[in-house]
Amino acid sequence: MSLSKCTAGNKKTGAQLIAVSPQTPDASLSIKEKKELEFLVLSDEGGKVASRYDLVFKMQDYLIDLYNASGPDVPCARSQWK
Repeated sequence: MSLSKCTAGNKKTGAQLIAVSPQTPDASLSIKEKKELEFLVLSDEGGKVASRYDLVFKMQDYLIDLYNASGPDVPCARSQWK
């Protein structure tokens, strides 16, 4: 089930779905518009919020190689790989 489909159930309970992205505010807004997302997409450039919730991790080398080889558009993620 996609996250957009979950928003209908959330409205009944008063809950609100949000996404937190490591991308710049402009990139986050672009994704929201491009994918026609019905929930907020907030920017956490630099990962300060994600770090507070212990959600930051080092991407393993084989995954970095996989992403680089397949060419998905994840430039902001690439810039944060350590």
